[in-house]
Amino acid sequence: MEQSVTLRGHAWVTELAIPGFVRIDEMRQVGEYGEVDIYVIYDDTKLHEVHNVLITNNGRAPLPSRSGAQPLGKFFITSDAFYSDGGWIFSYYYSSVAEPLAPGSPNALKTMVVYGTPGGMGMQFYVPGFVRVDKMRQVGAGDQFELYVVYDRTKLTEIHRMKLNWGDQNPNVQPGKLKLDIVYRQGLWSYAELEDTVL
Repeated sequence: MEQSVTLRGHAWVTELAIPGFVRIDEMRQVGEYGEVDIYVIYDDTKLHEVHNVLITNNGRAPLPSRSGAQPLGKFFITSDAFYSDGGWIFSYYYSSVAEPLAPGSPNALKTMVVYGTPGGMGMQFYVPGFVRVDKMRQVGAGDQFELYVVYDRTKLTEIHRMKLNWGDQNPNVQPGKLKLDIVYRQGLWSYAELEDTVL
């Protein structure tokens, strides 16, 4: 069954490993330096089929349709960015079935940024080769969060189901859960909890 998850990245270049990847439904700019929200559709019956998804750009020129790249639209990058003299760029993505890197490969650890709100049922997403959460950042005064998740590209066949929930003010850790940062919501401070299940 098709599900969705929102990731954060960059219209200039972002590389991801996504279990059960189907397509990028939409990419929406959220910052003047090319920061984007990436709305990903995946199939939860094909989670062990991990795809490399590369978001890249072709500068100010559109690519021909025969290139195999999937268009994502035009995005503006300010001239303050060190990698660009400013202006609109055409962004695209490519996807292919991923193969795990050999053990000991350099640069095997990568980070993806998951964006959303836990809500009543929690925020569920899937990570291949989960290692740790580097940080959690509350966005503004609302209930939206960025979760910086580190994964290992030598362990892409190890799929983790992650579920972010609102916790309580108790710092004790329950089996199978990770206590994350203390967050402020609805006038109270509490921990956020991350439940990790290997499929």
